[in-house]
Amino acid sequence: MEEATYGLRRRQHKYSDIINQNAVVLDEVFAQLLVGNSYACDAMDDYLRKYISGEVPKMEKSWKGTKALYFPFNVGEKENLQNKHLPGGKHWVTVKVDLVELELVVFDCNIGCYNEIQMDKFMKPLQKMIPLMLREFGFFNDIISHINTPWPYRRPCDHPQNILGDCAVYAIKYIEFDMEGIKLNLIDDDMIEFYRKKMAIEIFHNHWVP
Repeated sequence: MEEATYGLRRRQHKYSDIINQNAVVLDEVFAQLLVGNSYACDAMDDYLRKYISGEVPKMEKSWKGTKALYFPFNVGEKENLQNKHLPGGKHWVTVKVDLVELELVVFDCNIGCYNEIQMDKFMKPLQKMIPLMLREFGFFNDIISHINTPWPYRRPCDHPQNILGDCAVYAIKYIEFDMEGIKLNLIDDDMIEFYRKKMAIEIFHNHWVP
């Protein structure tokens, strides 16, 4: 997942004349940090702050002027030896932070995997932490009145669903397609094997093309 999101950022940087520059692609660690910071103290640590300035992850850019943030989110819970619940599970989704509509959008290739009550629980830390991050920096003064409360989220159900267990590939393709305004109904089980092989080749050769 890390190499795939890095590839999207690298392609965005290399082909800046044709790839949407008003979006920021984050890594899977970002969601883990949001959940961890929320559980700990509802505050940002120093490493999480580096995301806003574009210091991390590799080949990232500042959030200033962006219209949307995208990142993969491994939803669910796992337990450690002390029987404490930790973030991270068996299913990947894509989260879009829409800085125009002021909401979070969850693109999920298998909505039946978790019901609404479960998803509400998984999303709650993100709904709290993202407005907090935006509030601490001066990049978003135009929406300052909307970042004092948790943001709503929605999970659209109007795109094809997956039965083959390729949720990680779906999550990456959702980022790639939505940031370019391409309809998500072009991502389905008939095409996912092709996308998986294409992604594997791009990662192996470290060469990402539009």
